This record gives sequence, C-alpha cells and structure tokens, in this order.
Amino acid sequence: MATSIYGSSESVGLYGNTVNFGGTYFEWFIFRESATAPATPTGGSWNFATNVGTAPTGWSSTPPANPTNTVWASISLVNSRSSATLTWTVPASWVRLGPTGPSGSAGPTGPTGATGAASTVAGPTGAVGPTGASITGPTGPTGADSTVVGPTGPTGPTGSTGAASTVAGPTGPTGSVGATGPTGAASTVAGPTGPTGAVSTTPGPTGPTGAAGAGSGTVTSVGGTGTINGLSLSGTVTTSGNLTLGGTLDLSAPPAIGGTTAAAITGTTVTGTTKVVSPFFDAVNSAGGALRNASGTSQIQWGGGGGNNVSVDVSTNLNGTNAQIDISPTGTGHVHINPSGSGSVEIKPTSAGTINNMAIGGITPAAGAFTTVTASTAIGVASGGTGANTLAANNVILGNGTSALQVVAPSTAGNVLTSNGTTWQSTAPAASGITAGKSIAFAMIFGL
Repeated sequence: MATSIYGSSESVGLYGNTVNFGGTYFEWFIFRESATAPATPTGGSWNFATNVGTAPTGWSSTPPANPTNTVWASISLVNSRSSATLTWTVPASWVRLGPTGPSGSAGPTGPTGATGAASTVAGPTGAVGPTGASITGPTGPTGADSTVVGPTGPTGPTGSTGAASTVAGPTGPTGSVGATGPTGAASTVAGPTGPTGAVSTTPGPTGPTGAAGAGSGTVTSVGGTGTINGLSLSGTVTTSGNLTLGGTLDLSAPPAIGGTTAAAITGTTVTGTTKVVSPFFDAVNSAGGALRNASGTSQIQWGGGGGNNVSVDVSTNLNGTNAQIDISPTGTGHVHINPSGSGSVEIKPTSAGTINNMAIGGITPAAGAFTTVTASTAIGVASGGTGANTLAANNVILGNGTSALQVVAPSTAGNVLTSNGTTWQSTAPAASGITAGKSIAFAMIFGL
C-alpha cells in the first residue's frame, strides 16, 4: 500500500505476477493535479514482471505532495492474464483544496542574537568630501631686514631721444670742391613743340613691306546681340591661340541659339528645370538610347542593335482612365508574356471578357480553378470526364476502362443486380425452394 497525506492507495506491485488460474489483478489508482476536471485518461500499462506501471500521459501513480489545485483520481482494473487496453474511470476529485484560513497572529520577538565577528574585508573607500570654506588667517609680524644682497635686475630699456638743441653752433670752415657727379637722368618734362613744317609735295619712296607683327592684347568685351548674362572671355589674342569661355549662361530670357538656322547643341548633359520639348529623340549610334532615372538606371530603352525595338526595364503601370490599350502586331508579329523569375501572370478584369483561339496550358498544362466549365463535346474518361453527353436517370453506372461509362437500367420491378462473372445485370431473383407452408411456418416462428 502507498501511504501519503491522502491515506492509502493501491498503486504499485501488490500481488505478484502469477499467471495461474485467475491471474493477479488489482485496482490501479492514478492521480493528476488540475484546477478543472481533466478528460478521462487513455493508455498506460503495468509490467507484472517488475511490478512497475507506466501511467497515462499527464498522470502519476502517486498523488502530488504539495498540491496547489484540486487532485483528481482515476481507477483501472489491472489483470496479469489480460493484455487488453486499460479502461479508466471518469476522473473524480481525490483532494479538493479548502479556502485559505485567516492569517495567524504575529509571534513574539525572538532574543537579540550575538554580535557577529568583525569583518575581515575592508569596505569601499568613501567619496571625497566637498572642499571646505576658505578662511584667511591673521597677518604675521614683519620679518627682519635681509642681510643678503639680492641679484642684479635686468638692464632697463633705452630712454627716448632728447629734444634738438635750439642754439646754433659756430660755422665751420669752407671745404674743398668735390669731384664732378654722374650725368643726371633724362628730363621727364617735354620741351616746347617746334613749329609745324611745310607739307612736302613730292611723295617719298614706298618703304619695304614690314613683317607681320605678333599682335597681343586682352579681350575685355565681346560685341553681339541678344541677352547673354554671366559669360566671360579670357585669353590672349595672337595669330593663333585659344579663348576661354567661363561663367554661367543665364537663359532666363532665352536667345535664339543657332540663329535663323538652329545649330546642333553638343554636350555631356543638357538640363531642363521644367521640360525639354522636341519632336524627335535620336540615338547617337546602333547602341540605341535610353530614358534613365536620377540614379542612372535605365527605365526605357529603344533602338538596341540599330533595330526597331523598345524595352521597358522596370515595373510598368498602364492605368489611364477610360484608356484602351491595344497590343495588335500584324503579319508574323506575336506577343510573348514569359516571366522567368518567381512572379506570375495574373489577368483579372473587373468585367468578364473572352479568350478566343488560344490553347491554355500549351506544352506544359498548368492547374486551373474555374467556377463554370462548359465543353461543346463530351470529356473523355482519360481527361476526368464520363465520355457521355447524358446519363439516364436511376441507372446504375459501371466502369468501362478508358471508354465511356456503361449503365444498367432498373428493368422489371423486383429485379436485383447480379453478376454473370463478367459484368453486372438487372435480373429477377432466383426461386428460394421453400414451399408456401414452410414460408408461413417461418413467419409464425420468427415473426416475419
């Protein structure tokens, strides 16, 4: 017997493992703690060779020692001569927790314990305290004069120049004549202009042609018409050389670039803050052209390889209001929708449309879901159909391989389905061989 706070329970090997006569049997108690009634347990087994049982999942052969919820118990009759699955009773409460009792009064204060031994571990160093207030002490008495001469100080700065004397000194004797000085510089003052000479009536001889001069100078302005603000030219004009055009061209009041016949504009970047208008955008060469986003990624490309083609490289929305989008290639043209990634093709019009002259599935048919499927001819058995356009009411349907289904009509009232070894047929039941008298007797005995 197992003993606990609940009393005794028959739960572990009690009666040996004999298999003679009626065998060994007993009531096996199992337990489970739960706030609500658990379901009737299933499973579990008892080993009579070791007298050890394996309780069903979630159950135990012994009740919990310190439950906090209701303890439930279930019982099964265990027999050493039966290998049948154990049958357990509906769980019933074994121990139910009562209400919590009132708190007991506080016990008396115990005596003060002995003082503990001094700690051998030094406590942490305290933080530095605040700086104390400054207090000036009284002035001490004047010390005696030093008998030691101090070191000589540095030389002081030179004093300012004295004022000039106001008394003239005596005139010295006349000195000897000095040497002749160097020739003075040419006068910078032009002399007076002489009288104008008479004009000669005889032309002088023609002088030789002078060599081409190397002109020089700085461009300070450029003449022209129209409004060109912010441009500057710099450079030296020679028989050959370069002029540098700098600054920013202000086209807030745009001039006509190219005059009467517009000239081509060549550059790496042409920027329009609002829009660029042109009837044509031509590719530079057979590589084609492209419209790109701000990051330089191509969005639409055209004319690749010098051919007639357009490639859209990004997600495209064609959703204009009341717009009709036609894809109608002529001749040998065709339309390919062939995603190679993990995406799919979805055609989902709001209003029903039609699909004409198209094989759905092609070489590799795909699975499809339809609300209504209508076929103009009967769908064969190999394709999941019956192979027939109609099935007569109340007929029995018979399989027929890959051919159309067969049927057996009810025929005469009272007929039954019978097998002729090959197929089924509607035939009259065979006679029983029981006479009318025996039939009545059987009816009286068995209440037929």
